[in-house]
Amino acid sequence: MKQLKCPQAPVPPIRKLNNEWARSVKDKANVFATHLADVFRAEQGHLDDDVEDFITAPCQMSLPIRAFTPAEVKAALTKLNTRKAPHYDLISGQILKRLPRKTVVLFTVILNRMLTLSYFPVVWKYAEIIMIPKPGKPPHTDPSVSYL
Repeated sequence: MKQLKCPQAPVPPIRKLNNEWARSVKDKANVFATHLADVFRAEQGHLDDDVEDFITAPCQMSLPIRAFTPAEVKAALTKLNTRKAPHYDLISGQILKRLPRKTVVLFTVILNRMLTLSYFPVVWKYAEIIMIPKPGKPPHTDPSVSYL
């Protein structure tokens, strides 16, 4: 019934680099993935060594980050949306909201050590990008062309 109220516009095919059309969802995802990898690729070898060292240094030109308190962590945990799906670790918002005080304190210590060491888990550095066509805009057939 809900589908009748909000009809879904079909997503048009996208042109691949070899001028063929990507019609399946998997082919379209591959075209977008290739395009985004090309656009956001880090250029190698063009930076001076001093500039490279400065850019890759943790927390350059900033004061040390103030440590979190358990109260701040607990306040952030209480603001979590419990209706969202859990991520890779399968820990839901409901579980995090019900953590006992000792666990919140331990979690605070872990977060503060991560800031001190400038260490962030590799999983935090990845994102899932979902391409959503804008309603009322012409459909994209070529991901490298931007329509403003």
